[in-house]
Amino acid sequence: MPFDVAAVRSIVRAVQRFAAARAWSAFLAGSTGGLEHVRSDWDADAAGGVVNPDLTVKGVKGLRVVDANVFPFIPAGHPQAVVYVALQSSSRVDTRLIGI
Repeated sequence: MPFDVAAVRSIVRAVQRFAAARAWSAFLAGSTGGLEHVRSDWDADAAGGVVNPDLTVKGVKGLRVVDANVFPFIPAGHPQAVVYVALQSSSRVDTRLIGI
């Protein structure tokens, strides 16, 4: 058996033993929960949302939010590229507003 395969198998067994320890059962039962922050909490212009479609924060002058929380849904892939697109779009809006 190649060394790398043997090493990975050994590591997996060690992690399984570690996670199976009795101390973990109470910890995991009391500390696991949903990932609510992952979903789109600040949906732009939704009822109860905190940002407008131009990503300005409602009721706050001069503050714009460019964050994955403003997406109306979670992207199917890694969200970082979508955050960059939102950032680029927001910067275009900003430059138009200040006349650059």
